[in-house]
Amino acid sequence: MGGGMGMGMGHMGGGMNLSALSTAPDFDRAFIEQMIPHHQMGVMMATMAQTNSQHPQLRAMQQAMVKAQSREIEQMTQWYRSWYGTS
Repeated sequence: MGGGMGMGMGHMGGGMNLSALSTAPDFDRAFIEQMIPHHQMGVMMATMAQTNSQHPQLRAMQQAMVKAQSREIEQMTQWYRSWYGTS
């Protein structure tokens, strides 16, 4: 079980390119550009899990994740528009 978990964890970046982020000329912009889709994927996964999870503890956590990450997506989108004038 541990081996499979470690293998899966390597892909948890959700398409994030950490090396490009670390060398980006505008770190804040690159961070937001990568974090919004990362959070969108998290919201989609948590929403799906709410109807498929067997354990109430996971369903409660998933509900909190959807609420928190949706709020963070909205905040980052507002900052992005304000700072960079685009969406």
